[in-house]
Amino acid sequence: MDAARAMTVKAVTPEASAVAPTASGPVRPGGALRRFRAFFGRHPVLLLLLFSPGIPEYLSGSTRLNFLVESPVVFALFLGANLALYGPGVLLVREAMVRWRKGWASVLVLGAAYGILEEGVALSTLFNPRAGVVGALGFYGHFAGVSWVWLVGVLMFHVVYSISLPILLLELAIPATKGRSLLGRGGIGVALGVLALDVILLAELVNRSLGFWMGLPLLAASLAAIGGLVLLAWRLPAGAGVPRHPVPSAPPLVFGALGAGTFFAVVLGQSLNDSLGTPAVLGVAELVGLLAVVGLLLRELLGRQGNERALLAFAAGAIADVAVFGVAEGLPVPLVGVADVLAVLFFVHLFRSYPAPVRPAGAAAPAPAGWSA
Repeated sequence: MDAARAMTVKAVTPEASAVAPTASGPVRPGGALRRFRAFFGRHPVLLLLLFSPGIPEYLSGSTRLNFLVESPVVFALFLGANLALYGPGVLLVREAMVRWRKGWASVLVLGAAYGILEEGVALSTLFNPRAGVVGALGFYGHFAGVSWVWLVGVLMFHVVYSISLPILLLELAIPATKGRSLLGRGGIGVALGVLALDVILLAELVNRSLGFWMGLPLLAASLAAIGGLVLLAWRLPAGAGVPRHPVPSAPPLVFGALGAGTFFAVVLGQSLNDSLGTPAVLGVAELVGLLAVVGLLLRELLGRQGNERALLAFAAGAIADVAVFGVAEGLPVPLVGVADVLAVLFFVHLFRSYPAPVRPAGAAAPAPAGWSA
């Protein structure tokens, strides 16, 4: 991720959670997946860092994997900047979830705070109408110094792709990490310091390379919004947004389609509203409404227990969307295709490791323990 990159068209989807189907977690895998879990079970932080920035930057094509062969030095610089930005962000959000004993509603709120920090404070894509691939969305809905239509989509992208999906996939791949802190106090301090330093350096780079400075009022408003969202996440009850039913009420294919359809619906909605000249306030309302509907559908269909296959299908559908953009970005020789194949293998093996939930006739639904962590 470079400062001039600042951005890829990004969209998002709402809340999901993982609950182990049995006391021992998923079915014991064999072969490569067993070795994969054994290694990352000893180093879960590495797996989380593989997911973020891996998903939002490299699979999406926002940072080109082709740099690995075209210019290894550039690739290394981008990798360092990405790890210093996304890594502390996702680690700190997860630590807050565990230490505050909160649920996924708090993760979503903290994900929005992270999105403002990256796209607002560090890269200024929320404020600079001429920022990189923001394109026409930098001007459509730009009011009081903020590109509101872009803001809705890009914040939701970070909520899901940068924060929620990496944390969810870590819990599904290594159930033993659920509810377990990965950082000590020293680690939290290091993460905060690295994140702060990277944000400051990126903001200065944007200022020097693009000649844009948001100004003190927007900076103060951004920091206030971040602080307010962190406070809200801390105050939210752990059970906020718990699914209504004990088990999923739809097959995994439905969740996969829901995950895949949401991304394209947001991107298409942004583009069509701009092309048709729809008043920006209506465009923002449509995007917020769409995401709210997706959230309600997940709450209605997901189920509190035995939902691992549903969650994996939703995550796979959502990631497949951004992977399409990553392949297009890497043409004519998209090296990201190698990462896509590995991602497919990961999902297939993990999906098979979780059996479909079977409840004996007359048995009561198990307690939704995973939603209280």
